[in-house]
Amino acid sequence: MAESERTLRTNLQALRERNIECEDLKEEVCKLQVENKSVCEELETVRSAAGTARMELQEKMAHVVTEITVLHHTLGNMTKELQASLSNQVVMWKVKSDACSSVQKS
Repeated sequence: MAESERTLRTNLQALRERNIECEDLKEEVCKLQVENKSVCEELETVRSAAGTARMELQEKMAHVVTEITVLHHTLGNMTKELQASLSNQVVMWKVKSDACSSVQKS
C-alpha cells in the first residue's frame, strides 16, 4: 500500500510538472501566434509598398521612354536640317568659287 501511494504521488508530481510545461508551451504558442500575425501584417504592408513603388517606376520608365523617343526624332530632324543647310552652303560656295574663277580668267 505504501508503495502504491509512493507511485501515485510520483505519477501525480510528474503530471503536475507536465501540466506546467504544457501551460508554458501554450503561452509560448500564443506569443508566437501574435508574433506571426504581426509579421504577416508587416509583410503585407511591405508587399503593398513594393507594388506601389513598382507601379511608380513603371510609369516613370514609360515617361522616360517617351521622352527619349521624342528626343531621338527631334535629333533626327535636326540632323536632316543641318545636312540640308550644309549642302546648300556647299552649293553656294561652289557657285561663288566658280564665279570668282570666271572673273579671274576674264
